[in-house]
Amino acid sequence: LLHPTLNRLELQSNLLTGSIPEELGLLTLMSDLRLSANNLTGTIVSEFTQFTESKFLYFENNSLVGTIPPFGNLTRLKDFRAGF
Repeated sequence: LLHPTLNRLELQSNLLTGSIPEELGLLTLMSDLRLSANNLTGTIVSEFTQFTESKFLYFENNSLVGTIPPFGNLTRLKDFRAGF
């Protein structure tokens, strides 16, 4: 169970597998989410567009597919990474 006020989660390079849990999208106060360099599959879930406090979103170096959701309402976003 994740605490709803969690605002930073760094799980890069942890050999994580599977899809990104949609439940992470409920953490609307998230300002820093780093899931880079794992073995994650699936898509970047659209729930992340609700992270209005987000400054850093890192998804690169995974096996994600599909389109990137529109993050236009994330006015505080400084760095977004989703490459290979």
